[in-house]
Amino acid sequence: IAVARERSSPTLESYLVAARLRFENSGKFMTREMSVDGKQRFGNEFHFTDEELEKYRVYVREDGRLIEADGHLFDSSSGRAWTDPREPTAIFVMDESGQFYTSTYRELNRFHHSTLVNGRAVAAAGEWIVIDGILTEYRNKSGHYPFGIDFAAQGLASLELNGVSLGSVKYDFNSK
Repeated sequence: IAVARERSSPTLESYLVAARLRFENSGKFMTREMSVDGKQRFGNEFHFTDEELEKYRVYVREDGRLIEADGHLFDSSSGRAWTDPREPTAIFVMDESGQFYTSTYRELNRFHHSTLVNGRAVAAAGEWIVIDGILTEYRNKSGHYPFGIDFAAQGLASLELNGVSLGSVKYDFNSK
């Protein structure tokens, strides 16, 4: 008699390991185009040159804190979540090489995740809370790029590979 075994779901750590290995082997993270619905809405957005996009790029400092292109600590305190205006969130995207772009500004039908990469494919997208350069919350919440945990984990893996401590970060991978 065969006994059916319940499949255990992969842990976040297993997704992180897979993402790190994928990047170490190829130098790239897997990407996905925006959703069909997102493409229909993309036409109303701002379009930036690569130089203009640079002001939205964030880097990881040696101490693991996120800094803006101008060297200041990134802080999402001035941002507001769509669902709860009391939450100080910023939107972010990560490209295939693990570079992050973020903004506390967003405007319905004008400026959102896909704006930060001019509609190109991304490896991760969502919202995060960053206080004085320290990542405190990470969510895969994006209408243009509705990803599962595998893509969300790529973003975390890139941050970790660059020195961000994930030990006290809250994760929400169900907030599409």
